[in-house]
Amino acid sequence: MQTLDAALVAIRPRLERAERGWKADTPPALTKLSTGRRDNFVVTRSEMRRDQASRWHRHAEMQILYLLDGLLSLTIDSRSHLVTRGHAVWIPSTAAHQVHASKPSAVMSAYLEPAEWDAITPFPMGSFASPTAGVLLEKLINTSPEHRSRHVDEAVLTLLQDETSTELPLALSVSMPKDPRLLTVCRELLRAPQKWQRKAELAAVGNMSVRTMSRLFRAELGLTYSEWAQDMLVHRAIAMLQDGMPVTTVAFDLSYDSHSAFTAMSRRLTGRSPSEWRDRR
Repeated sequence: MQTLDAALVAIRPRLERAERGWKADTPPALTKLSTGRRDNFVVTRSEMRRDQASRWHRHAEMQILYLLDGLLSLTIDSRSHLVTRGHAVWIPSTAAHQVHASKPSAVMSAYLEPAEWDAITPFPMGSFASPTAGVLLEKLINTSPEHRSRHVDEAVLTLLQDETSTELPLALSVSMPKDPRLLTVCRELLRAPQKWQRKAELAAVGNMSVRTMSRLFRAELGLTYSEWAQDMLVHRAIAMLQDGMPVTTVAFDLSYDSHSAFTAMSRRLTGRSPSEWRDRR
């Protein structure tokens, strides 16, 4: 791998333009707490409020997003992925994406020129569980720019690449449609999963009838509305349980009538009870 200094000399003007654009596009929901920066290897720490979302955006740099605390939905390409605490994802450069916080969340991100990232992944977007990644990014955040050296940056980058060498696709994900009406409905369900039983209300959100919505689910995703909603609920429940939330709280938040109904759904669709998922964290 070439040194960061050599590569950054060539890409500095472009990254400075990209960084100015990123600052301009920072959504009101995202509050920047601190930034660690040497040359153009930019590391940020931010917080998001419950039920807040970034605008759709893209940037020239590849991004490593590490979730310190909370629960995020990251929508990219044709899928929406749940990111749980202690996990990191890397987002390819130029990929349009949106981040939504299901609860108050603390995020660290590193932005880097794609040419610097020699580790090639077979997946469009990679995920890895890595407390080490959080420690490494925290180190850069807490180190003043004048004390950050080329050797520190190179060491951090090398270790981050090593952390992603065993990455896997995000398991907690659901397919997203292309039809703008149905996409609006799916995004509303991801934002407020407790609405899954209000089919008529959701169809109205997409400015269509229930019949049209049902037809689009089959045509676009090959699933009925109920099948897609159940898939989304299972993934959301697993993420919440593995985040340590009590089973009863998760069942209530997802609008299940009873603890037993929620448990029956979990066993039927995953082969495990909610308590088993919670204990697996």
